Amino acid sequence: MILTANRPCDPEPVKFRGFDRYCHSWIDRRRPKLGQPDECGSTLVRRKKIECTLEGAVNEVFESLGVTLAFRRWQPLVETALLPPAGCRYEYQTGSVRRIGRIVEIIRPVRLTLKEILHDPPCRVFLTMRWRIEPVALGCVVRLAAEYQLNHAATLRNRHWDRRLTAYFQRQLSFLNRNLTQFREENVI
Repeated sequence: MILTANRPCDPEPVKFRGFDRYCHSWIDRRRPKLGQPDECGSTLVRRKKIECTLEGAVNEVFESLGVTLAFRRWQPLVETALLPPAGCRYEYQTGSVRRIGRIVEIIRPVRLTLKEILHDPPCRVFLTMRWRIEPVALGCVVRLAAEYQLNHAATLRNRHWDRRLTAYFQRQLSFLNRNLTQFREENVI
């Protein structure tokens, strides 16, 4: 019996000669640990952690986070400042980039998790954002733990996507700070 060998990163399965079926060998099923490069040199999951300290109560910061994330996601609910329920799906297109996502988890007022796919043909980025709000002595700390995975076309533009996502996360935190300031100005009479 002769086996045809493929590289581990090829999408085609190994064909066993003499059989009319395709199956993957146990060698192809071995995957490197998360964050470790595989034989093709691509990293499976990349991680970013960003945090900032804001002045204000946890409930105020959570409402401001909801308004910040609603922009270009679930736009009609911005007036009511309510988050849609967990499991809600959304879709939005800006230029050539299409954002498809869903709300995975909402634990009021401390945690919010979103999963998104950014599709800019032929690139596709699978993104998970975990927002966590923790009270401290002088306000609260907002922590963003993001994980993203690039498809094969996007790995060719690895630096581009890394810079673009880092800038996006920092913009989200600055918008959060601005929305929190506006929220305080509206509520103080």
